[in-house]
Amino acid sequence: MINQPKIRLILELVIISAIISGIAYIAYYSIEENAKEKIEDQSMLLSIVTDEFMGYYVTAGVAFNNMILQNPDLIHDRPNLDYVLSNYTVHLASQIKSVEVLSPAGSLIGSSPNASKIELSDLYFGQKDLGIGTISTDTRLLPVGYRIKEDGKIVAILVMNVDIKALFEKWAQSTKHSDVSLYLFRLDGKLLWSSVNNTKLKIGRNFGYSKIDGMYLWIEPVSGIEGFSVAVISSNAIMILWYRDLIYLIVIWLFVAGIIYIFYRKSIQYEQEIQSLVNEQRFQIEELTEQKKRFEILKKMYDSVILVEKEILNAKDENAFLQSVCDRITETGLFDFAGIAIPNDKKVLRYKFLSGNGKQTVLKVQNEMPNNIRALLVSEIAFKSQKIYVGSPQDISTFEITEYEKVWMEKVYKANEWKSGISIPIFQNEKIFGILSVFSKEEDFFTDDVKALAEIFARLLGNALENMEARAKLISQLFESQYLATHDPLTGLLNRIGIMERVDNVIARSKREKKYMAFGIMDIDDFKLVNDIYGHSAGDALLIEFGGRIESLLRGEDLIGRIGGDEFVMVILVNSEEDIDALMSRFERSLAQPFKAGDEDIYIKVSAGFTLYPKDDNSFDALLRHADKAMYIKKEMKNKREKFWGIYKEDI
Repeated sequence: MINQPKIRLILELVIISAIISGIAYIAYYSIEENAKEKIEDQSMLLSIVTDEFMGYYVTAGVAFNNMILQNPDLIHDRPNLDYVLSNYTVHLASQIKSVEVLSPAGSLIGSSPNASKIELSDLYFGQKDLGIGTISTDTRLLPVGYRIKEDGKIVAILVMNVDIKALFEKWAQSTKHSDVSLYLFRLDGKLLWSSVNNTKLKIGRNFGYSKIDGMYLWIEPVSGIEGFSVAVISSNAIMILWYRDLIYLIVIWLFVAGIIYIFYRKSIQYEQEIQSLVNEQRFQIEELTEQKKRFEILKKMYDSVILVEKEILNAKDENAFLQSVCDRITETGLFDFAGIAIPNDKKVLRYKFLSGNGKQTVLKVQNEMPNNIRALLVSEIAFKSQKIYVGSPQDISTFEITEYEKVWMEKVYKANEWKSGISIPIFQNEKIFGILSVFSKEEDFFTDDVKALAEIFARLLGNALENMEARAKLISQLFESQYLATHDPLTGLLNRIGIMERVDNVIARSKREKKYMAFGIMDIDDFKLVNDIYGHSAGDALLIEFGGRIESLLRGEDLIGRIGGDEFVMVILVNSEEDIDALMSRFERSLAQPFKAGDEDIYIKVSAGFTLYPKDDNSFDALLRHADKAMYIKKEMKNKREKFWGIYKEDI
């Protein structure tokens, strides 16, 4: 009859075997995943390289297109076109062996010497201007076509016969992945190139990973042409089987070792049971003593929790509140150190709030560490796992530690004789704000009840931080609404209301400094064309840059604003009209630099008008009308004016 120990032994063996078998399966699966990642990388790399190669031929096509645009009669002059194409091949990439030009209907217009006749139907363009043929069995060259356009209409097809095989084979040799087979297909399924002689390959129509007939494939689209790249691994299956057999051997070895360990454990079990009977009475006495000590500890911790709850009600400043929490924890006399570590811009924890006997040591060692180096050990463990970590900071035997972490252990944990610690994530709006770490010189100090109170601390901190954040957001929204009331949302400059609110201050300054207040308005000539040609987003970008250029020429106390459309207002102090001329001359030089409209550079012209206060002693609206009148006089004369700005006179 099977006794109880034997049943337990069998169950333990079954459990250990199941666990190790699971590990073996996971290892096998990870090797298979590595194979998938390799073919994904190679397929994407082939796609990128293909785009790069095809970029050469797009450049050649664009250059020829420009040549035709400059000399439209060239495609109708066969002798001259042949001569041009003969010389044109010299300047192209070395892989282009010959060039020919076809009409939109497919007839030959011109060619370089030794060019083979290409049928237009052999070229696959799809939605691209660059079309791909198939490799010729005679010349082993790949025809690459480019649509020559004039005013959006196709007038000819430039065909470049390319030694694509030599180009790709040289690249494939440099990749050093002999176990990966590479293929390049047109979108209609015709093979353009492969790194192996076996060109019979079954592929699906979906991009990404697939497994067909025991082959692992990754299909990646090529953006430069209507095609896709394929990477395949087949021989790697042998390697995976070899790894699996090796894992089976390791499983057998672990199984035998587990049996030996279990029998050894059972041999000492009886000795331990006898010893436990001897120690039981002693343990009971020590447990009663420990319970009394724990009760005193918990009472002090409850008192500190109550103090923190009271501070939460009055908490306004986040930094002061968090520092106060650390102080309250160490003031109980239970802990040697308490600190809150916050992740920096490198996502590395650094103590920002700390209290206790080890404070200076922690700051000194922390300041010696580079900002991008993780070193805080137990805090980092809690940060990575997003779970509470409890244990001895001097015994992290289950983790591999770096040289910096070894320094932290020696100079912080061991130097301060911290024997137990707890690190708790502080969550703010479901994201980790930081890690609260508390250390003690007593071993095994953080029992379940102490741990539970520490968790309450962390939740209180998280709730307090969320409340302070919500309060700060509300204040920020109030300030933002005030800002938007007086500022243009596109350029960030003042709007009409913002200018009106501040113009009285400028008038007061002009009186104190005995200067004129120049009130100016400026807009962009024919700005509507920019929106019509390049789009409203390009127009918005131009307005932003335009406002920035004006602002860069003004002083900090001057006013600049956008009051609508492409109209900008300036309010500045000047000694005379010559000061306005000098400022506008500088701005005219600034306008000599092009503005960006999408990918193109454009140049603009502007018109501006000014009126001088107190010569023109009127209301804000009247000053605006007078400056606007002076500007429109210049705008009407934009084709025959000497300067783009003018100054209002009462008689105009």
